[in-house]
Order: sequence, then C-alpha cells, then structure tokens
Amino acid sequence: MLVCQMLCNQIDVNLADKDNEDFKLDPNIPESFLNWARDKTNSCENIQKLLTDERIFSIREISRKVNLQYTLNIVSTYLAGFYTRNDKVDEYLLLYLEDFNMKDEIVNRFEKVAEFYLRLELDDKSMWFNKANMFSLFIALANYSELDSLDISKFSEILNQFDSLDVYDHEYMVWAKEGVNNLKERRGRHKIIMKYILNIPDIQEESFKD
Repeated sequence: MLVCQMLCNQIDVNLADKDNEDFKLDPNIPESFLNWARDKTNSCENIQKLLTDERIFSIREISRKVNLQYTLNIVSTYLAGFYTRNDKVDEYLLLYLEDFNMKDEIVNRFEKVAEFYLRLELDDKSMWFNKANMFSLFIALANYSELDSLDISKFSEILNQFDSLDVYDHEYMVWAKEGVNNLKERRGRHKIIMKYILNIPDIQEESFKD
C-alpha cells in the first residue's frame, strides 16, 4: 500500500512532520520505508506525474483516491497477471504487509514506462488516456522487454492510427466498451495490444501469469 501511495503521490514522504501539527506523517509508517522512499523521491517523478494526470483522473477522483485503487491494480497485475476487478489487491496487500521486496523493481520499471508514456505524441483526448486503455497499454509496456528500442514518433503514430483499424471496431471495442475490468476483457485488450501495437503475434496463456 505504501509503495502504491508513493507512486500515485498520495503520500509525501518528505513532509516535515514536526513543523506543523496539521500535516503530520502517519506515525505507523515504518522509518525504514521512509528512508527508502526518500532516497527514491527523484526516481518516481514521471510515474507520479502520470498517475495524477488530469487527462486520466479528475481532481475529484484524485481527492477520492481513485488513482490509488488504480495503482494498486496496476501493481498487482504486474506481479500476478490478469484477474477480475480488484480480486488480487487484498491478497497482495496481505502478502506484502510486512515487507515488499519487489519495491525497487516496481518503482524502477514503472518510472521507465511512465517516462516513455508521457513522451508519446498523443492528443489530450486520445483513447490512450482512457483509464481502461491506459491500464492495458501500461501493463503491456511494463512487460515488454524491448521498451528501449521503441521509437517514440513511430510508436505514437501506431497508437494514433489504432482506432482506424478493422481490429479496433471488430475486436478491441468488444473488450473496451463494457465490463472493462473483468478478466476476459482485460485479457482481450492485452492480446490485441501485443499483436497489433507491439507486434508480438502469439501470446501464450502462461504469459498472463495467472
């Protein structure tokens, strides 16, 4: 939970909690986490920017911590593969209650993907700022081993032209219209993104990790 709060900027680990009684850090946050998080402050600027981006989340949604639940699902999906709605979130919160030994990997990888995502040449109203589509594209990129080799301009062009493809109307929209957080829909979007956007045609069932 604490790592996810940091990723979506729902916690300020640099807060000087002794300076103002109204803005104290939660005393239950372990000092070891605070020390680690403070060292990582400059390593999560892009992911914090993406997960508070008003093209994706409204100010009201951020105030209601909608982006925190979203972050919990992205992290859990990266770790466990696809599942329905929020089914794995509580399980992983309990599993990593004492120690989240993958926190460095998560922060480093997510920061890299977010930096790439924010550089994409997309219109502010792009479908890729829709929550469900962004979720699917982010997970695909996070699991894509050749991210460094992608050309920003060419990849942006592919994304911008995606909704003109037959597969968008006849397949992708089926998975992106209703029940977008169900397992079947998440898998469907992932397979199409991998095949038609990242050019990986054969997605094996085991690649879903579940």
